[in-house]
Amino acid sequence: MDKKNFKNMWVYIEHDGKQVHPVALELCCETRRLCDESGDKLIAVIAGALPESEIDKIKDCGVDGVIYVSGTGYARYNTEAYTNLFTVLCRKYKPSAVFVGGTTNGRDFAPRFAARLETGCTSDATELIYNPETTDIEFVEPAAGGKIMAVITIPVLRPQVGTIRPGTFKYAPVGRKAEIEEIHEEVSFPVSRYAQSSLASPPTHSTPSLTSQTARLSYASARA
Repeated sequence: MDKKNFKNMWVYIEHDGKQVHPVALELCCETRRLCDESGDKLIAVIAGALPESEIDKIKDCGVDGVIYVSGTGYARYNTEAYTNLFTVLCRKYKPSAVFVGGTTNGRDFAPRFAARLETGCTSDATELIYNPETTDIEFVEPAAGGKIMAVITIPVLRPQVGTIRPGTFKYAPVGRKAEIEEIHEEVSFPVSRYAQSSLASPPTHSTPSLTSQTARLSYASARA
């Protein structure tokens, strides 16, 4: 995998159809700083409808572009729909990094789409550092019960995926860009058909789906 083929940093904009979740705005502001250092573009990804006044808040964080996603499957949160969405978009556009708010929903689907892309996913970072020599993001997070701070990187695989807890970074909008690229994608997911299929299937004793922690451990084992 050639890391040079992957560019730009994405922020998933979580919302309820009326308001943007604060963590999305916090991540946009922090990722703006990283992009200024790396030369990447900051791209916000919005699935489903959102009032223009809320979109203005996102643009005020200095995003370079917005990917608007329409289609079925996003009226209410659905694990498979969002996992599929980011798998499809990442394969098409090849972002260098994807940051997701560490909410219940974010922590649910982020490691899943990372696993489908066969890349790493970190969780609960308290600091994000761009390393210009390696072009990697260094995810700094507490370890060993908070006694030490671990630095986790994804040096070979792309995109670099990470979930960040709400309130970790400050919401400090830098103002909107004079020009903001807008991309419209339609990615539909048959939620009703999938639900019917799931209800009809008997329970199994298969291996549990990857969580943020197990995804990281699996990645570490692969490197070893």
